[in-house]
Formats: sequence, C-alpha cells, structure tokens
Amino acid sequence: MRLFFLIFLLLFLGCTSKSSKIESENGNGSKYIGGFTTVNHALNDSTLFNECHVVALETNDSSFIREISRIYKTKDYIFILDKSLDKICIFDVQGKYRNKIENIGNGPHEYLSLMDFCLDTEKEEILLLCDKPYKIMRCNYNGQFVSETKYRDFFKGIAMDAGYIYCNRTELNKTDLDKYEICCMNRDGDQVANLLETRDNIANTLFNPGNFLNRSRHIYYTRRFDNTVYQIIKDEFSEKYTLDFGKFNLPEYLLKERDIRRFHNECEEKKYIYSITEFIENEKYIIFNTNQTICVYDKNKETFIGYPRIKNTQFNIETSSFYSNGYDENSIVMKIEPGILYMFKEHIKDNEDITTLLEKVQEDDNPILLFYQFKI
Repeated sequence: MRLFFLIFLLLFLGCTSKSSKIESENGNGSKYIGGFTTVNHALNDSTLFNECHVVALETNDSSFIREISRIYKTKDYIFILDKSLDKICIFDVQGKYRNKIENIGNGPHEYLSLMDFCLDTEKEEILLLCDKPYKIMRCNYNGQFVSETKYRDFFKGIAMDAGYIYCNRTELNKTDLDKYEICCMNRDGDQVANLLETRDNIANTLFNPGNFLNRSRHIYYTRRFDNTVYQIIKDEFSEKYTLDFGKFNLPEYLLKERDIRRFHNECEEKKYIYSITEFIENEKYIIFNTNQTICVYDKNKETFIGYPRIKNTQFNIETSSFYSNGYDENSIVMKIEPGILYMFKEHIKDNEDITTLLEKVQEDDNPILLFYQFKI
C-alpha cells in the first residue's frame, strides 16, 4: 500500500510540475494539433471557399509591382507592399491605380528600405516600418505623409490591433535591445512591453519567404524552427497552438547546422517543415504556408492536412502559396502572373474565363489577384 502511494505521489508531482510549466508560459496552455498527413494532389478552391473576386491590377510606370510582400484590403482600397522596390502601391478595389509611397532617400520623411507595413484602421493611416533609418512612418490612405517615430532597433515585421502596435525582431540580431522578439507599443509608438525571449541556439541564417507576424482573429506570431503559434492580445502573450507535423518535424540537431546548403538539401529530401508563415485563424479553419506545403486544419472535422498547391477551378491554375488578407480572417489572396497565362495560351484557349481575362491584361502586366472568401 505504501509503495502504491509513493508511485501515485511521484506521478502526481510529475504531472503537476509539467502543468505548472505550461501554466507559467501559456496561461491556460497551448492547444495541441496533431495527426498531420500530406497528400500529393492540390486542394480544390471550392472545398474551402465559396467566393472568388478577381482583380486585375492596373499597370503603368508608377504602379509596377515586381514582388508582392504584403497585402491589405479595405472596403475602398488595396494596399500592396513590394519590398524589392521599397514601395507601397495603392489601388481601389477594382484594381485601378491611385497612388504610391516611394519616398526613397536620406532626407526628412524618407527611407532607404521598407521592411513591412500595416494599417491603423481607426485613423485610416498606413504604418510603414522603415529600415535605414529605423522608424515607423505614418501616411494617410491616399499616401500623404502624416508623422514619423524613430527607434534605435531593427524590426522585421509590424502588425496592429486594438490600439497596440507590434513589431518583431530577429534572433540574428545580437544587441542588448534584442533580448525579446516582440516589441509592444501603444498607438503613439511608445513601448509598453517586450515579449518572448530570443533563442541563443539558432545558428542558421535561412529565412523562407512570408510573414511571421499576422492578424486574423487576433495577432499571431510564428518563427523559424518553432512549431508553436503565439497569440498576442493587447500586451498579453501566450502560446496558442502546438503543431505536430509528425515525421516532418525538424530535428533539433539541424538547428545548429551552419551550412545552409546542407540544411536545405536535407529538409528537401526528408520534407522537414521549419517555417510557418501567413497564419490565419477563423471560426472554422486554420490555414498557413510552410516551406513544404499549404497546411489546413479543419476545426470541425479535426483534420490536419498538407497540400502542395491550391487549385483555382475556374481558371484551372494551381499556386503553391497564398497571402493573408490584412484584417480579414475569412479571406486569403492568391496571385496569377499574366505571363504564365500567356505561356500556356494555346493549351487553355478553350477556357472562356481565361480568354476573357487575357483580354484585360498584357503578358508583362502586374499580377492578377484572387480574393477568396471562406465557407463559414
């Protein structure tokens, strides 16, 4: 009887210790999502979405976009960041060009590089996260300068919710300011909290394209080589989800691999997942990009599936990634390059929808955007 009691006590203490750790880190603890499977076929858009709005962006010398880095859509405007050109293009919701922010230079109200942007929907202002110099610059929705706040630190991404501004640092920075990855500020840009201690065991410098800091139901943050999804509400930080990719989880020994080519080759060979970007959560689904697949978690069916692509059934075209749509948790954005349509023009000439679309665009025009609405 005494032996049974000792065993029970040890088990109880072990469970208590583990629970306390989760409690101290996560509040109520993170939700585990497992049972991950992959398939070889594309996800048909009609499976998740009930509406697709096609927008052909106007193309001229001012509105030209080389690479889409971030998209925000309001009821009146579409804002697109092109980090490769360090500018933001402003279109109306039909795709007509309105203006751009391209204040490149060393003078007042200028910058040398743009890292990210978000919207202050209450003030109807654009927040530009600038590099060189480090600052947040505000412009109105028409692109006119409003104000700027300078900082001592380098930030990689920015998002805003409920009057709070969030910027994420990178663990590659090694200064006294970078002991935490997330900086929380009030609307005026004053720092109110630092969240999530940086890791010191990451030697790899490889970054996959996409945004780690996103807003849908709340602010969500993901980071390289970490299967945890973090949630931020005002200045409170918690671990929201723990994602288990099974045999595709990144082995710990690869965290210290400095040879990027060797790291990349092994991840490609064994399909290891090390990057989670464009994380979106709504009432029914969780969806995000990874370096390997587009992952979808169905909350009702409790299925967790990785797809190589999403297929637009109207145009019979597949894409291997998507963009989050700013503040709309029930929407994602995909793009089609007109050049791809022209490349296969002879093979798809029987598709009337594509033929009609080709009448609106030229081969070297801006991307065509597909705004999808989830079935909720």
